Amino acid sequence: MYFSQTLAFRVEWNGRGPFWQDKTLTELVRHCRKLTPHWKQHDSPSSTFLEHYCAMADSPYDNKDFDRHLSRLPDNDCSLGFGFLSVQGLREAFSLEVALYQEQFQLLLERTTAFRVRAYSCLPLALSATEVLFRWSSAELLDEAASWQQVLAL
Repeated sequence: MYFSQTLAFRVEWNGRGPFWQDKTLTELVRHCRKLTPHWKQHDSPSSTFLEHYCAMADSPYDNKDFDRHLSRLPDNDCSLGFGFLSVQGLREAFSLEVALYQEQFQLLLERTTAFRVRAYSCLPLALSATEVLFRWSSAELLDEAASWQQVLAL
């Protein structure tokens, strides 16, 4: 199947992604909890928006088009990128309508230079309803958001 150029909105930590690989998720969760020590008092399904996403999201391997590309890669291969097709899709995936999760997301953006949302133009290898898998060699960085207002403007 042939796809035309599309936008991918990625959450990145120290210029790396996807955020659930290696130690990145652990580092991000630790930072979220540190920035919002009151997370224990909230009646939220998970302590952070990241844990919520990981618990609720379908595995990329559950999508046959994604799996076809991902299953052929050697471990720790970084040639493919993964992102959301829209900022709204990103917001919904992380349940940012939950006040605690939005606060964590905003504080990470505002208080750490390592956490960013980046918009790329890319040629998709596979698409789901809300996500895109692409080859880094075809991606071009278009914009970077370092604040909540910038994310909303992407």
